Amino acid sequence: MHAIFQKAAVKNTDKSSAELKKRLLTEFTHAVASRPFDLSNVQEAAKQIKDTIGYGALIEASSGLGGMEMATRVVDATGKRMPGSAFNAIASCVFVIVRTITVWFGHF
Repeated sequence: MHAIFQKAAVKNTDKSSAELKKRLLTEFTHAVASRPFDLSNVQEAAKQIKDTIGYGALIEASSGLGGMEMATRVVDATGKRMPGSAFNAIASCVFVIVRTITVWFGHF
């Protein structure tokens, strides 16, 4: 999942800025995915993104991770793996919804 965020981070930025964005987004992804879940780690990683990249990036990253968490719960509940195409479709839908919301409310 963090590969999607890494690609988004390098878009239209210089190399040092892109590396920082990749690092922050990767740390956020790991904080959310780690078990046992540690809310303080997630909050600190989220604060770093908000303060460094911006509120919009935090919303987008959180939405993407939320979509992936939803897919994981579906798999856990049904015992069936989600085909890669369905997983990609869900991720695409989540990002379209987030972009639409941010256009409406002007966070980006």
